[in-house]
Amino acid sequence: MAAFTNRPYAGDADLQAMIDLLVVARPSGHIADYPGIVDLREMLETAETQANTSLWRDGDGQLVGFAIVHPAHGNLIFEIAQARDGDLAAQMVAWSVERVRNARRESEEPASLQMSCRDDNLGRVALLEQLGFVRQEQYT
Repeated sequence: MAAFTNRPYAGDADLQAMIDLLVVARPSGHIADYPGIVDLREMLETAETQANTSLWRDGDGQLVGFAIVHPAHGNLIFEIAQARDGDLAAQMVAWSVERVRNARRESEEPASLQMSCRDDNLGRVALLEQLGFVRQEQYT
């Protein structure tokens, strides 16, 4: 199992590293998928999104993934350098679940986590299902 460390988002240098990762991690033809580069820039202008963003690095200090969660809605976005790395994805999901649970601790609403994915991104679909996500038949 590879060792990864994570830390909170810390500013413009992190944003650029996230954009660079997005460009190399996504399959060709999916670069403009949500969130795209412009989306990331806009999202990370808000303090709330910054506070709910974490970056994961490998043992060499290289950025290998990031996750953004919106605790109030239970929405998760993540990007991983090694698209099939279940250990890293599991850490990101666990981090996100904890943030959602903490945000909903005082409410009666049950905590849930959701993530959008193209149905033709079979590797990502399989990874999400392996992590316990259940496919929903909703399209936008």
